[in-house]
Amino acid sequence: MNKKLELPKTVLCDVPFKFSNQATRAASGRYYKLMTVEELKEFTFLHNEESCLLLFWAWNSVLLQCLEIIEAWGFTYKTNIVWVKPHMGLGNYVRSAHELLILAVKGKLKLPLSKRHLSWFMAEKRQHSRKPEYQYDIAEILGEPPYLELFVRRKRIGWSTRGNKE
Repeated sequence: MNKKLELPKTVLCDVPFKFSNQATRAASGRYYKLMTVEELKEFTFLHNEESCLLLFWAWNSVLLQCLEIIEAWGFTYKTNIVWVKPHMGLGNYVRSAHELLILAVKGKLKLPLSKRHLSWFMAEKRQHSRKPEYQYDIAEILGEPPYLELFVRRKRIGWSTRGNKE
């Protein structure tokens, strides 16, 4: 019996962005292979073209480039969720204490049953570049399976993976 391959309808990613100022970004190149904006724009992954939610971690200092990557992937920006960190972080103009999780869509999505998700959440910082576990709850509340994580650092049960951090 042939089972039809279901393409991901929810994609979560934390791209390995190559910042020009590595001194203020904790020299992320020591942890994983970095990619330029152009390389990220050309990065491809299988997903449901008719209905897909993209949750894309972005940084204030390169927000426009993050939006360019999202657009190059064929997604449309809708909104964002703010991860508030209770401790001061890095930054050239201001000391960042938050990160943005951009929500973008491709095709037509079913809206979540509960529209009561706030536009922010608070969670402690962890090891370099490691996002809070709550990101998966957000993806699973707002999106629908199957789930895909790009540039994964740790595998999660029930999720497929793709990218150079595997």
